Amino acid sequence: MWAVTSVSCPAALPTRTEDLLTTSITFLQLSDLHLAPPGTLLAGVDPMRQMRSVLARIERLEVAPAFIVVSGDLTDNGSAESY
Repeated sequence: MWAVTSVSCPAALPTRTEDLLTTSITFLQLSDLHLAPPGTLLAGVDPMRQMRSVLARIERLEVAPAFIVVSGDLTDNGSAESY
């Protein structure tokens, strides 16, 4: 999880210097999920089960992320079934 102490969107910038010093945004980055069709194991791991586990952990975080960035390979082989 990432915490950023400044914001690049001018509309979201604080107007007071004191607020600028204390403003932060927390976000989460998930990378290279390599999802696969249901029932498919990749290197002995069920990627859908792993993803559900990650989502459950995210729900239990003390600080909820403002947004989630998903980067890298979303699916393992790009097939329609993987999505």
